[in-house]
Amino acid sequence: MNTKILLFLATLLLPMVLPAQSKTTIDLMVGVEYNWLEDYVRFNPNIGRPSGEYNPRLGLNINHRVAPQLWLKSGIRLAMIGEKWPKTALRWGNQHDGEGGFNPDYTDPDLPSESQFFNTYWYLEIPVAGRWEFSTGGRVTPFVELGVSPHIYLTTQSRFVSNLYSNSDFHYDEQKSFNHLSVAGTLSVGTNISLADHWMVFVQPIFRYHFSRLYSLPTSPRMLIGGAEFGVRRSI
Repeated sequence: MNTKILLFLATLLLPMVLPAQSKTTIDLMVGVEYNWLEDYVRFNPNIGRPSGEYNPRLGLNINHRVAPQLWLKSGIRLAMIGEKWPKTALRWGNQHDGEGGFNPDYTDPDLPSESQFFNTYWYLEIPVAGRWEFSTGGRVTPFVELGVSPHIYLTTQSRFVSNLYSNSDFHYDEQKSFNHLSVAGTLSVGTNISLADHWMVFVQPIFRYHFSRLYSLPTSPRMLIGGAEFGVRRSI
């Protein structure tokens, strides 16, 4: 009888002795990334070839523990992927020298002398990933993460920037060749840092590779994206 009583008391006290293992956490995250344009052969002889651009990414994640060190993650993010064209000098009629030439010293303070074009593609991202955490027994927990991220196209922001003024507009790309759904593979390593009960912060460098091209054309690029994500994680 005494043995049964001791076992019963031990069963009641065990959860108080062992650390609690939450099965679900939520994240608030923000990221800063740079996208490269792979195999970009689209070329404008008057401007040049576009290059990538730095852009933010922000959203919410939900994580669920399926094994002691394995988590599954999903969520919803707002993602921006951009391209910028080289700066180009602008020539105006009043800069012609009257002899078929061009004199850049003939300037008009009311007219811009250079310009640059930007396109930013806005997406709704739904990440799906598995995260393996390497238990250290301390406050710092390194991890590796692998997954896929469907990106649903929302809109395009086009910007014109000059040395005097700029303008911006949003439009929906309805071209049949434009891929309104893009899937990216993701690879990341990072670290969780416990702050207090139920709270931690995390940082993770991340790499994304979009399997589909921006347009379904051989001259259109795939997007390669590298950056870092930061966030606050809370167990629930």
